[in-house]
Amino acid sequence: MNWSRNHERCTSCKTTLFKHKGNGLCAKCYPIDREIKKMKSLNEKKLDIYIIKNIFIPDIPKLKSKDVRTQKEIIQKEIEFKKLRYLRQYGCIESGDIVVNIVLLENILNDIRGRIIKNNDNL
Repeated sequence: MNWSRNHERCTSCKTTLFKHKGNGLCAKCYPIDREIKKMKSLNEKKLDIYIIKNIFIPDIPKLKSKDVRTQKEIIQKEIEFKKLRYLRQYGCIESGDIVVNIVLLENILNDIRGRIIKNNDNL
């Protein structure tokens, strides 16, 4: 059974973890996509206000020295990085784009568990 009528999984984060919202996007990615589209439609003056209110970029003067199109591309990458990073990583694992070594992962978790139990006496 498909995740949506036309898509096997979210076209942005590649997961089926959340329900389909629209345009091939899940309920987590859809509002982010709308935010990006809204930001792209802003004029230069409103873009400056948007940057101040919504984006943390350490060197804002450097960003503002670029043309508006480049500013919007940088802001889009920043939005995607901050809001979609973990979803995309999970989606790559879920879709099989990243192979997870389960045995190694289990050994790491058992090692962590052992350290917690060992140090629990000192708490």
